[in-house]
This record gives sequence, structure tokens and C-alpha cells, in this order.
Amino acid sequence: MDQFYIYIAAFLLALLCLLPHFTSPALEPEEPPLVLPKIPLIGHIIEIIRDGRQYYIKLCAKTQLPAFTINMLHKKTYLIASASLVPSIQRSAKTISFDPFAAEVAERMAGISGDGLKLYLDPEKGGAGMGEKLLRVMHSVLLGGDLEGLASLAARGIQTGLDDLRLSQSLDLLAWCRHTIGLATTDAVYGPMNPYKKKEFEDAIHLSERERKRTYDSGLDTLSLNIFPALVARKAYKAREKLSKRFSEYFEKEEYAHASPLVQERFKVQYESGATYEDIGKLESSMAIALLGNTVPSTFWVVFDILSRPDLLHKIREEVAQNALQVSPTSDTKTTCIINMNDIRDNCPLLLAALQETLRLRASVASIRLVTKDTKLNDTYLLKANTLVQTPSNVLNRDPQIWGSDAHLYNPARFLETHITPTVGEKKRDQKRYSFMSFGTSPWTCPGRHLVCAEVLALVAMLIMRFDVVPVSGTWTSPRINHRSLALSIAPPAEGLMVNIIPRKEAERVEWGFKVMEGKSKFGLLVG
Repeated sequence: MDQFYIYIAAFLLALLCLLPHFTSPALEPEEPPLVLPKIPLIGHIIEIIRDGRQYYIKLCAKTQLPAFTINMLHKKTYLIASASLVPSIQRSAKTISFDPFAAEVAERMAGISGDGLKLYLDPEKGGAGMGEKLLRVMHSVLLGGDLEGLASLAARGIQTGLDDLRLSQSLDLLAWCRHTIGLATTDAVYGPMNPYKKKEFEDAIHLSERERKRTYDSGLDTLSLNIFPALVARKAYKAREKLSKRFSEYFEKEEYAHASPLVQERFKVQYESGATYEDIGKLESSMAIALLGNTVPSTFWVVFDILSRPDLLHKIREEVAQNALQVSPTSDTKTTCIINMNDIRDNCPLLLAALQETLRLRASVASIRLVTKDTKLNDTYLLKANTLVQTPSNVLNRDPQIWGSDAHLYNPARFLETHITPTVGEKKRDQKRYSFMSFGTSPWTCPGRHLVCAEVLALVAMLIMRFDVVPVSGTWTSPRINHRSLALSIAPPAEGLMVNIIPRKEAERVEWGFKVMEGKSKFGLLVG
């Protein structure tokens, strides 16, 4: 009997050793090398569930390869770990594309199905090409002449949020950023009938930290699996359905009549393509992630990264005061201070550098593409058709060969190097451009990047000029980070941060405002 168990143990050991051979996808010699997981078949998936995209940092550090292949449930994925390969991916946009994911995003994030989902397919596949049309509309509005109108309206909303802080008080900085930037953004986008003005719909996206598991954004990872979502992600599913129903009414009752061009043009594309009001409402509910999902954590981290560094805070205050603040006495006792957002853009390089440095270190997005045809990268690596390609921002954004030996540290000065000498600066800018993935990579970059930056910089500039912000604990300590949030581009805090808000003496008896000039709202941002 003992010998029988020995045979069984030997058989199981042999099976375990041979399992990687049977479960690993076959690779051609020129494909990126295969990196096996510790646990065959599901090892990479387990690590990603446990560590989020932090796992990519560990994996890339371990392999030290420009590109490699991982298999998840017998499905190949190529990971790009070197900025030297990014230009080749960009040049191969016709065969390494994001377009095939338009319908998948509509299905997984918005819950659209059936005939409504077919509209997102290309005409040659029986669809209306609606996904590509919507993307073109968003680029046209958010990168065109309508940008200033949105930025101006958002700035007005931000000012209102800051006006409400006139008295000294204690508050959760994360919750305040979420509400202030969220309401300012959605008011600018959806107009006077903005559904998010009602707390029940704002809460459907994100509630207090204690209740976060009930929300749409915090449950998006599970929801996007699209595996019995009403059961597996019940609370997030209900939140999404609540938003979808409200937005269906918003469009059917023509409450969008005074909304921004972004909303009106998106509705026009969908309606003319044959989408139902129900499906239009579903897609608009998913816009909560595009509008707020990344804007909120970006705002919080920029505020935190500046306020928690007294020397940097002092320098940025001086920069804004000297270069972007227009002061006009209105009476013997009152003064008007206008923050000129065009001067913030053109004459406040340190503030802009601080924002970009936060986005560099806090980004967790992995740019994802599908290889539609066998493609060679740099005449070195063969990428096979029907395989995913991921370019993790948290790897390239921290590459010491590009960003220096202190790439893991917060140092806004690295974004000021382009101002030293035109020749050296431009060369470094080109190198960093291919290693800065926070906005994605061309030609599929985030169309809302300039609006988001305008909002964040407006909030930061006026906040630091009007108030002192001090942690209740007495020490600036970073909140825990939710690295497991795979659906967002910026890793959000996993908890709030209590602070005391104290009006500055210099800001007493002052009326504050913003100025946004037409045609002047695009920032000098690095884009991959």
C-alpha cells in the first residue's frame, strides 16, 4: 500500500512539472520571451488580483526585458517594458489598435447588449461604426474651440466650492475634492439639469469611504467582468442601473438642451445611429468614470503632493502670486483677486511640473491594444495577431534610464529640465515623451487631458492662495493606496484624510475669481 502512494505522489509531481508545458501558449522564436507564473495557468491572474498593476512593476524588475509574454488562462498578452518600443507601436496603429475594444467597453462598463451593442461595430462587420464616431466627437469638443467654455464653467464651479470654505473647519480632504471637482465638472458638462446635483446620484458613483463598496466606481472591476453582474457585483450593478435610468430620462425629456456641446454631440451621434434612449442612458452612466473616475484621485494627489511639501508649497504660492494673480482694489476695505488661467499655463512652470510629476508617479493605467495583424516591433519582436498588448504606465513612468536614478521619488524639477537649454531640453523631452504613459499613447490619448488639468490647476491655485491646510494629526501622512483598482488610470486613495482648513490673513476681505481666455486652454503636457 505504501508503494501505491509513492506511485501516486510521483505521478502528481510529474504532472505538476509537465503542466506548464501543456498550459503555456506556443510561441514563435521572434515573439517576446515567455515568463511563466509561479502557479501554472492562473498564477499571473492571482498576482494581479492581489497586487493590481503593481505586479507589473515586480515582473518587469525581475525579467529586465524590453518586452515579454505572459499567459493568463491560456491567452497570450505581450507586456511592453521599454520606451524604445513605444514609437514602433505608434507607427503600427493600423495593426495594433484600441478600436476593437469600443464594443467591449460599451458591454462591460455600460451594460449594453443585443442590437444596441452591434451599433459599435464597424460597418463592414454589420454595425454603424458608432464607437469611432463617438471618439472623434470627444476629441473635436475637448481639444477644439469648446474647451474654453467647459474650462470656464468648471472654474466657476470650483470657485463656488472654495467660497463655501470661508470659515475655519475640519473636513475629509478626499471627500471635499470628490464633491467639489465632481460637481464643478458635471455642472459644466450637463448644464442646469445636471443629474449629479442630487446627492442620490452623486452617491451612486462614490459615497463615503465607509460605504465605498456600494458604489459604481469602486465596484467597476468586478462589474466589468460581466459574469452575472447582477449577482457578482450586485451593489455596483444597482448603482449603474440607477444612473442609467436617470440619464435615459435626461435625454428623453430633452433636459440636455442647455448642456455642453460634449453631451449634445454625443447624443446626436447615438440617436442618428439608431441607439435607443435606454442604451444612450446606459452609455452616459459609464461617462462617470471618464469624467470623475480619474479626475477625483488626480485632484486629491496633486493637492496632497504639494501641501505635504512646505518648500514646494511656498515656491508655488510665490509663482502664482507673481505671475498669475491680478490684484485690483475695489474699495478702501476690499480687493479683487483674479487668477488668470492663461498665466497659470504660460508663466507657472513649477505648478504645471508638480501636476505632471504627480501624474507620473500616481498613474497605474496599462495602455491596452489588440494586434489585428502580425506586426514586427523595431525589426526585433514579432507580435502575433489576436494577441493583447499592454504598456504599463507605472513601469515606463519610473524607468531610471529615462527619468534618472531618483525616478521613484517625487521631484517636479525633472519636468523643468526642458527650460535649461533648447537643444538639450528638447532631446530630453522627446525621450520622456515616449516614457510618459499617464494620458495613454498616441493616437489613442485621453481627449479630456487639458480640461482635467485646467480644473485641477484652478482648484490647487485658488486653494493655496486662500487657505492654509493642516492635517488634523499634525503630520502629513499619505493615505493607503488602492492598487487593486484596475479600472482607473490613477490609483485612488483607499481612505480619507482629515485636515483643518484655515483662511489666510492675506486672503481676508478679498473677492476671488478666475479668468479663462478663448483659445488659450491647452497646456504644454507630455503625451506618450
